Amino acid sequence: MERIVKGIWIPIEIWEAEDLSWNEKILLMEIDSFTAQGKDCFISDERVAEIVGVGVRSASTMISNLINKGYIKKTRFDGRKRYLESTIAEQLCKNCGAGMQNLQNTYIQSTYISPTEINNNKGKRFDFKNSLI
Repeated sequence: MERIVKGIWIPIEIWEAEDLSWNEKILLMEIDSFTAQGKDCFISDERVAEIVGVGVRSASTMISNLINKGYIKKTRFDGRKRYLESTIAEQLCKNCGAGMQNLQNTYIQSTYISPTEINNNKGKRFDFKNSLI
């Protein structure tokens, strides 16, 4: 699988998830980088171990934990390869009460800020969660 990676974006809900270790967050975003684009994600325990710098057994445990916590799900298993899918979009949609596409469209249409508003808001801290709600 060849892809161009220019960085990783972690939704604030995942960033602040106290039930996930940082390695699990990294692995989750790696899986999401494929499945959010509609691609299959088949990833071996060996590859997971390589990505996050842990042993194979720990990698297997991380995947099991993410499945048990509902962040990913197995979509199929062909006897050799395990296919996984991120459920981040589903979780975010449940939490916000709207589809991600609707949220994006609403945000894009309502985010014009005049230069006057920008000057009036200098020095104020941006609250990402409240901006989504």
